[in-house]
Amino acid sequence: MRGSRILQLGKVGHVLPLDALALAIKAQRDEARLKAVIDFAYAAGCRQQWILNYFGERNSQPCGRCDGCRGRKQVANRTVKADEWTLVKMALSGVARMSTRRSTDVWTPRFGKRKIIQCLLGSQAAPILDAGLDALSTYGILKSEGSAYVDALFECFEQAGLVQVVMEGEYPLLELTELGSRVMRGAEKPTLALPERTAGAIASASSRQVKKGEVPAGIADQALYQKLAAKRSELAAASGKPAYTVFPNFVLVELANRKPTSEREAISIRGIGPAKLKTVLPDFLEVIAEHS
Repeated sequence: MRGSRILQLGKVGHVLPLDALALAIKAQRDEARLKAVIDFAYAAGCRQQWILNYFGERNSQPCGRCDGCRGRKQVANRTVKADEWTLVKMALSGVARMSTRRSTDVWTPRFGKRKIIQCLLGSQAAPILDAGLDALSTYGILKSEGSAYVDALFECFEQAGLVQVVMEGEYPLLELTELGSRVMRGAEKPTLALPERTAGAIASASSRQVKKGEVPAGIADQALYQKLAAKRSELAAASGKPAYTVFPNFVLVELANRKPTSEREAISIRGIGPAKLKTVLPDFLEVIAEHS
């Protein structure tokens, strides 16, 4: 009876002359209106045109004044550079890590776009930390790119059909499409209207890149780090996935510095979640034990 007003005070609920069918119709109508509001909020294109279309005017033209018309720059598709492909795959991997895999390229979404972007940027917001998303291997991997770039990157993904917003239950979720999954795996490389990276982001990323055979600074036992990196490369090659999906560099650094000997000691390391604790970590603990 939510949303209904009881006028006959003093009567218990089961004797009130309620019209169950009318209440059900009202609930459906209210849900449809709520969905329309959500669709409007997430719609691409002209806001005014969307509203006119909602009320039956099908032949309206974009107004040219709303945020949908003025806030989106038209960027032409272009060939994607090698370093940009890495970013694309990392971002799409972030969507995949926050989804449930049904088959090779079919994923069931679990989170909305904003939460996925926050996770990729390494947000310390309570909803991210409370959900344990900071333990994902993709947490914070696009932090150096900045929120404006990552927002534009995901807008590009939507336009290219790599991801799509779907309604599952009450809230809109971000789904990795089959095309997006193939791009993530490197099976397809379409031209994309990618945003341009800032000079600062490129410089920051370049300073953090570690070439094969090199060891990041700040590691007490560099020989152990190299062994851990070799194990990561081995596991990545066996699974056919990028190395960062096994463990990102900062996890290897922590493993090399802390040298945990058990799951209990390693669970406190950011980037090692419950799943990898059982499936991936044992191989690295073995490397640490042999090195010691």
